[in-house]
Amino acid sequence: MKCLLDATSVKVLARAIHCLAKIGDELHIEPTENGLTLKTVNASKSAYSAFNFHLPFFLDFCHISENTIQADPDEDTVIKCKLPMKSILSVFRSIGSLEKSVETCNIMLPLLEALLIIEFKCKHGIIKHFNLRYFECESVEAEFCKSGYASKFSCSSRFYSETLLSFHSSTQEVTWSLAMDQVHLSNHIDDEIDPSKCVRTEVTLAKDEFVDFNVALCTQVTFCLKELRAILAFAEALKLDLDCRMEGAGQYEKFIYTLMY
Repeated sequence: MKCLLDATSVKVLARAIHCLAKIGDELHIEPTENGLTLKTVNASKSAYSAFNFHLPFFLDFCHISENTIQADPDEDTVIKCKLPMKSILSVFRSIGSLEKSVETCNIMLPLLEALLIIEFKCKHGIIKHFNLRYFECESVEAEFCKSGYASKFSCSSRFYSETLLSFHSSTQEVTWSLAMDQVHLSNHIDDEIDPSKCVRTEVTLAKDEFVDFNVALCTQVTFCLKELRAILAFAEALKLDLDCRMEGAGQYEKFIYTLMY
């Protein structure tokens, strides 16, 4: 695989990597004929996140080189690999610095070498070159319903972020209670803890406060705030709306945002 990105796409890619790094410890890379997918899963396997970068995102994208096809057309040339987040963050650590200096970025996954090659062409003719060792792996996928969710609602990422400011920074889990005309958020308190000794925070969001609101099933879902804050950090930086989809207790909650190119 070989792809070329402009300065704007490099900034988006860097923010996506930072988002994934706050969720999991390994970055999974899967190039396809339709673009590039970056994935991660947290240690407890309770959260999965994926960014799909389609062809318009790139200045140039080549899934498989002609030389590879001619050399061995029957060989499985699909690369599925992973590498530690720490190594990829060493390349994309400073988003501000990348935004100021990088003009284009060339990313390569040569089949004959277990290396992710990243090359930045910067202002004043400076070229920065990185070779990162990767490990081949199986594709990582989350088992969740991709359509037909009972409840869907969306609003701006800033609205979600401002809502979460009501909760203390030490809050680890929040319960979402869905009703036909509102969403009620409250900090989750374990059954073993005496509720009278805990601070209870509750926020109610009316239906009219959302861009789109369609709740067909009243339910409660409790999940960790760490991953949601990572998702919101990316969405808010790019001023994206966040689409939330829920099925019911015991099922995954799905957050989606789309950036058009």
